[in-house]
Amino acid sequence: MPIKPRGEISNTAKELCRQFPKASTAALGRMLLAKFPHLAGIDSARNYIRIFRGIKKPSRFNEYIKPHEITPKLEMPESNMRAYPILSLDLTGKKMLLISDLHVPYHDIAAIKLAFKHAKKNKVDAVYINGDLVDFYPISNFQRDPRRTFVNELTALREFLAYLRQEFPTQDIYWKQGNHEERWENFMMNRAPEFLGVDDFELKVLLKLDELKITYIKDKQRVVACGLNIMHGHEWKASFVSPVNPARGYFLRAKQNVIVGHHHQSSEHTESTLNGSIMSAWSTGCLCGLHPEYMPLNKHNLGFAMVDFRGENEFYVSNRKIIKGKVL
Repeated sequence: MPIKPRGEISNTAKELCRQFPKASTAALGRMLLAKFPHLAGIDSARNYIRIFRGIKKPSRFNEYIKPHEITPKLEMPESNMRAYPILSLDLTGKKMLLISDLHVPYHDIAAIKLAFKHAKKNKVDAVYINGDLVDFYPISNFQRDPRRTFVNELTALREFLAYLRQEFPTQDIYWKQGNHEERWENFMMNRAPEFLGVDDFELKVLLKLDELKITYIKDKQRVVACGLNIMHGHEWKASFVSPVNPARGYFLRAKQNVIVGHHHQSSEHTESTLNGSIMSAWSTGCLCGLHPEYMPLNKHNLGFAMVDFRGENEFYVSNRKIIKGKVL
């Protein structure tokens, strides 16, 4: 059976692997070396990380592991498995504006104002941002134009959040993390791992979301309200989704009522079950520019959704498009 290293260094290395499963081995090695500077350099630190990731067999450890600390055990190893998080929101009796894919600062101002006007006319009780509110272009892994700065993007995002709260002063506001918001933590994992876990660098703290009374929903967890699953869409691999009709693709995967964004395309798919109940899936349009530099030709359309939550497993979705300056 494999022999695992022990001691304070080993325990710390194991905990780092558990806390930051997406971080590179080099990044975790630097974090471990920062905690234990007496280690014999970065290679020694990275070896601990490799061991607990199963990359390197613990056949030989450096001089800081005492021989009596290496003992085989016939026990089941601890599991790093985490339960998949599900957040239930009680929105019974409420009307909600659901928007996604604004990609600030590449947002479509006219389209957003139309969506907000429609929501206020229908007296919504809540606003739900279903991922990709911000683009985070300057910290992406793609080829970047250095003239498009992170400071300008962060400033625009803060201004938008203040404007959003101004337009909906009493409504509940939720912001679900999408794949573009994930760029923030991925950037720190790869470029500044020492900042991970520091509260001041959490996105909700950096943007003062508590002061704005905006609820930030992290990770790829699904959100459920009155039987409707609300997900950004990046929780599944892109290859799972039909390129013709995104809603049908998500229906085939979820087998539940679900609404997503992510694809910048309005679509709907409905089927009845054997017992006569109805299951539906929706994908919403975006509220950003329709011809981004990375994909100027596409099938994107502007849009948003209105959701009326009536009670347990009872809700009504109105998936709206914006065409030629009109809400349809």
